[in-house]
Amino acid sequence: MRHFDHFLFYAGTIGNDLVTLDQTESHHALKVLRLKSGELFNVTDGNGCIFTCKYNKEVKNTIQGIIIEKKAVPRHPFRITLYIGLPERDPFENIIVDCAALGVLKIVPVINKFSQKAWWDNSWEKQLERFKNKMISAMKQSLYPYLPDLSAPVHFDTALTDVSGSSIVADAEGTWLHTLDTFDNNDISCFIGPPGGFSDEELGKMRVQGFHFVKISPTRLRTELAAVVLCAQIFDLNLNPSYL
Repeated sequence: MRHFDHFLFYAGTIGNDLVTLDQTESHHALKVLRLKSGELFNVTDGNGCIFTCKYNKEVKNTIQGIIIEKKAVPRHPFRITLYIGLPERDPFENIIVDCAALGVLKIVPVINKFSQKAWWDNSWEKQLERFKNKMISAMKQSLYPYLPDLSAPVHFDTALTDVSGSSIVADAEGTWLHTLDTFDNNDISCFIGPPGGFSDEELGKMRVQGFHFVKISPTRLRTELAAVVLCAQIFDLNLNPSYL
C-alpha cells in the first residue's frame, strides 16, 4: 500500500504490542487499498494517538498488525463543546460528520422551544451506532485521531447548566467573532439554534449568563452550516492569533 501515512484505520481496542482491525476495516485495507504482508499501516482508537503497525497476518478475515511506533498527536488548543439545536436527522448527521473532521471535543444535541419533529425521542439509542460510525469515518479522513464525545439530547435549560469556559452563541445581530478581545480560556461552549431559531426567553437567559453573541456570516445560515462555520472560525483564530 503506497503512502500508508495518507490513510488511518480505526480499532476500538489497541493492545500493547498488537492491533486487530475488524472485518470492515480489514476488508477495506485488503480489497481496496491492497495492503500486503509486511507493509505498514496507521491505526487509532480515537483517543489521540496514531499507531504505526506492520501487517503480520490475517485471522478469520481480520488483519493483525504488530505495533512498531506510537505517536501522540497534540489536541487543538481550543476545546470546543458544540451545543446544537436539533434539526432533522440528516442535517444532524452532516453536523457531526463535519465537526468530527474539524476536531470538536464534544457535541451536545439540544432540545429547544422551537425544535421541530422529535425524531430522537424513540430512536436515539438505535441511531447511536450509525452516528458513531459516521464520526469515525470523518475522523479517519481528517487524520486527526480524536473521536468527539456525542451526548444524548438534553433540554436547553440543562445545557445552560453544563457550559464551561467562554460561552458563544451564533446570532445574526451579534458582533463579528474576530472582534472579541479574548476568550476567557481555551474551553469554549458554542450554541447554535435549531432551524426555528432560539426563543426570546432562551436568548434572554443566555444574555443573563454572559454569553458572547457573535456574527459569523453576512447572511443567515442554516443550522448545519452555521455550526461548521462557527467552529471553523474559532479554530482559525488559534491559527491566526493576530485576529484577537
